[in-house]
Amino acid sequence: MAASVELLLANEDATTTAPLTCPRLTSAWLLPSYTDQEVTTSACWMYVIGTVVFIIANALFFPGERSVFTKGGTIMFVFGSAMFVVGGAFDVVAVERRVIRHRGLAWL
Repeated sequence: MAASVELLLANEDATTTAPLTCPRLTSAWLLPSYTDQEVTTSACWMYVIGTVVFIIANALFFPGERSVFTKGGTIMFVFGSAMFVVGGAFDVVAVERRVIRHRGLAWL
């Protein structure tokens, strides 16, 4: 739910303010071609997808059910966890970009 609210706020920021970019970034891992709103929106989508996959996996992962459902639920739990890791990586990028903009570190 919090990711959905953050997604709505990021979309509202994109319509009400000019997009913030970091044109001086040289590191590819900081996603220099993305705006800050796009990085935040991408993180939120990863959290939303991970949450939906977790809910589906929880329904499939009942003990005593057929093993095909248990295996499918296990695979979906792993995929949902990967989505949360990717969302966290996008958040790290967003925070690093703000630090660079604040401190003026153009060499990164």
